[in-house]
Amino acid sequence: MTFSHRTLRMLFLLYFLGFFAYGAFDSLESLFYRDVLLVSGEWMAGFPPAPAWAQRQGRCWFCVFQQGGLRWGRFPSCCW
Repeated sequence: MTFSHRTLRMLFLLYFLGFFAYGAFDSLESLFYRDVLLVSGEWMAGFPPAPAWAQRQGRCWFCVFQQGGLRWGRFPSCCW
C-alpha cells in the first residue's frame, strides 16, 4: 500500500533517507566534539540533554504567554 501512491512513496523515501543520514553521522559526533570543538570527554555528557532542556523551556514560555503573561506569585502548572 505504501508504494502504491506517489505521495506515500516520496514520504517513505524522505523519512528513510533522513534516518539513514542521521545514523550514518551519529558515530562521528564524538569525534566532532573532540577534534573540532576541542573539548574533553566530560562535555559529551552535557550536549545530548541540551535540546531536551531547550524544549522544556520553550514549552514553559509558550504556556506562560498563552495564559496572558507572567504575573508575580503565579507560575503556570504546565511548566512542571
